[in-house]
Amino acid sequence: MAIKIDTLKVKDSNWNLYWDKIHLLQKKINSKFFIELQELATSKLSNTRKILPDILRATPHSSQLYKKSEALLLKMLKSETSPSVVASIGFANIDLRSLKLAKEMAQFANSKNSQVRFSVIRATDSFRSAEFLKILLAMTKDRSPMIREWAQFTIANTYVADKRMRIQMRLKLKAVFTKLSNDKNSAVRKVAKDILEKFYSDRTKNKN
Repeated sequence: MAIKIDTLKVKDSNWNLYWDKIHLLQKKINSKFFIELQELATSKLSNTRKILPDILRATPHSSQLYKKSEALLLKMLKSETSPSVVASIGFANIDLRSLKLAKEMAQFANSKNSQVRFSVIRATDSFRSAEFLKILLAMTKDRSPMIREWAQFTIANTYVADKRMRIQMRLKLKAVFTKLSNDKNSAVRKVAKDILEKFYSDRTKNKN
């Protein structure tokens, strides 16, 4: 597969060209091409394995290959040791929106690698569950400002945006964001204050 080697060479030097080539590969996805793609999953090179999730993330949910793509990525996660490949699988779930993949990615929430932790947020942000919310709340204390910020964004969009859920969890969530509004990082503080405004708005409306 000469094209996969060419794609690898491109990635470090030109990100846009890399994705142009990935999109070309995505358009070729069919049963026959899928058999060839599976070879990437067993490559000894992590940079080669990392390409597979980027390609498979475009598999249509209505396609017969969706379940095969999901199963292949789940199988990779069980034995994968490269943080970059794990992160790539997590990011692929932004488009795949597989609950099974989201649940498997949750185990990497405490990874030492910040990209992996970030990918856990993105892999699970399409779903609501007590488990995923617990992970997000823990990540609001992450040592990485970017992860603290994204954890807040995700809580805001997935939980706080729902008024019923916001009211149910008001005390718990408000305490978290009040603390974050004094964070050392200005971006984190801004997000926290914007979210707190929603709680203050609820209180004002209730008084009226």
